[in-house]
Amino acid sequence: ESYLRGLSNAEAQHFLNLNPSYVFFKDSHRRAVTYMDIPATDERTIASDEAFFPKGAIGFLKFEKPTQPARPNEPRPPTIPASRFVIDQDVGGVIKGGGRIDLFIGRGQDIRPWAFKGYGTLYYLAPKKK
Repeated sequence: ESYLRGLSNAEAQHFLNLNPSYVFFKDSHRRAVTYMDIPATDERTIASDEAFFPKGAIGFLKFEKPTQPARPNEPRPPTIPASRFVIDQDVGGVIKGGGRIDLFIGRGQDIRPWAFKGYGTLYYLAPKKK
């Protein structure tokens, strides 16, 4: 991190662009577009490993949501139980396997402190077999 801070903005951005995980923080004036080529919906779009989960499927996500933004070098903020219907409409470059998803929170500098890691439960909705 200190090496990057010593570089010009353009040089640092060049190195950050080499990391496929950095795509979430790339500056852009357009809305995030999903794997399905439609805009991502705040707190409703999830990304998963397409080898394990069906694209376009509707799910129900239960998780612990922070009650306030995270601050660097401070403990994780308190959380509250949260749940919502989500659509699996994206893939993540580093999301591998069946035990991880990413929930799209939103875009812009104001949203960055709200990014969080946590545990949850995801249920996919599927038609009942006859």
